[in-house]
Amino acid sequence: MTEIITEIKDALTKVTTDSAFNEALVTALSDSDFLWQSDYSIALVNTTKRIEDSADIKLFEAEALVDETGLTPAHPSPLQLRAIADIGTKYLQRVSIMSLKSEHDTPPLFQVKRQNDYWRKIQDVDPIKAMVEVSSWREDVGVCDVEFSLREIIRKRKEVHALKDVGFVWIAVTSSDISEVFRHYFQENYAFVQTDKQSFHIGWSSTLQAISMRDFVCTPK
Repeated sequence: MTEIITEIKDALTKVTTDSAFNEALVTALSDSDFLWQSDYSIALVNTTKRIEDSADIKLFEAEALVDETGLTPAHPSPLQLRAIADIGTKYLQRVSIMSLKSEHDTPPLFQVKRQNDYWRKIQDVDPIKAMVEVSSWREDVGVCDVEFSLREIIRKRKEVHALKDVGFVWIAVTSSDISEVFRHYFQENYAFVQTDKQSFHIGWSSTLQAISMRDFVCTPK
């Protein structure tokens, strides 16, 4: 993870845009030895039976995104994933930025554990080095709100069981002092990057499952 964090810290000093931050960071990482992709899909809706909007179901069918039984593809292509995102991002779970050791040889496999599950989840994670999640606050934010955001991200990602041994990086963009949250969940794996325009807090873990959710900074009410 050391190499990835070094590259991210260097790239953050080169990001010059306030909009489309994820894409700007990926561009700044273009000289990396790793491959970087923004909005990387890790789960998609399993079946039209779980889609409540009839107009969206018709779009899935019109775009040939489901088979005759209403199931989404087990090996969705990048084009199909983009088409699903165009219908509605609520039908996908996507990581802000994914760091890859290599390209997938074929479109990765997405499976369900039970037939009626809502999410069809990615299984092929060998090419993945680490997931990078980005959260941003334009105004001052308190540590309790930051902790809640982080725990929600980790909880959601841990639901995709194939990602448990993948590295995890969290970048929080805020001028507030939220170091307490980062030191609580990432201990010494915390860095702060200050540029002319923005402040970045970075926390990381070699694996997602290594992040303990047992203790809180802010006791739940």
